[in-house]
Amino acid sequence: MAQSNDSLVILHWGDWKLDSLGVDFPITENSLKALEDSFGKSDINDITLSSLMSRFELLSGGEKFDKIFEIIPKILDSVNYRNS
Repeated sequence: MAQSNDSLVILHWGDWKLDSLGVDFPITENSLKALEDSFGKSDINDITLSSLMSRFELLSGGEKFDKIFEIIPKILDSVNYRNS
C-alpha cells in the first residue's frame, strides 16, 4: 500500500533480498542478447558472468553435472574477456 499525498506511506516487501544484476537470469543465447541490447556491451560481461555463476551454483546443488559441463565454456569465455 502506498499513498503519494502527505499521508503515511506503508510498504511491505516480503521475503526480499539484493542480488547482483544477472542472478537467476536465463542464460539462453536470446536472453543474453536481450541483456546486451538493454545494457550495452561494456556492462554485459559482468552481468553475463553473474548469470552464469548463479546457474552454476544452482546446478551444482542439484548435482546436474552434465548441465554444468555445458556452461563451463561460457564461464571461461566470460572470465577470459574480463582478464584481457
